[in-house]
Amino acid sequence: MTPEEINTISRSCTELVYRAAKYTDLRSWEDLAALFAEQGKLVRPSDPANPLVGRDKILASMLSRPPGTTRHLVSNVLVDVRSAAAAHVSSVVTLFSGPARPRRAAKVEKILIGNLEDDVVLSPAGWVFLRRDGSLALEWESRTAGTFSV
Repeated sequence: MTPEEINTISRSCTELVYRAAKYTDLRSWEDLAALFAEQGKLVRPSDPANPLVGRDKILASMLSRPPGTTRHLVSNVLVDVRSAAAAHVSSVVTLFSGPARPRRAAKVEKILIGNLEDDVVLSPAGWVFLRRDGSLALEWESRTAGTFSV
């Protein structure tokens, strides 16, 4: 592969990671599930022993999430292009979460910092997650909800 091809793949894979964060914060679950391969696997940091396999199961799990406000900040994105149709992406995610608050800012109740290890492949629809493996490194939780605001 040429350096230009590698750069194009790297940009596409980085955008996939950012798009997943955006769809999660918007609670746009159908759009998020569509970023996975049909038999893609999601290992959630909150429940690593029970991975979700298949786009339908990923969507069902997301639809069952309780209301809330989240913002995912993605950083340290590193793409290892393995071929013209496969790559591995590592990133760090900082998650701020709080209660659902339409029309005004929510009070932050929890801050989590973790890692995502993503195996991505090129599909007819574009780059998709084949396996998304999340883990937690740090956690902050308010002892009294609403004592920390952003």
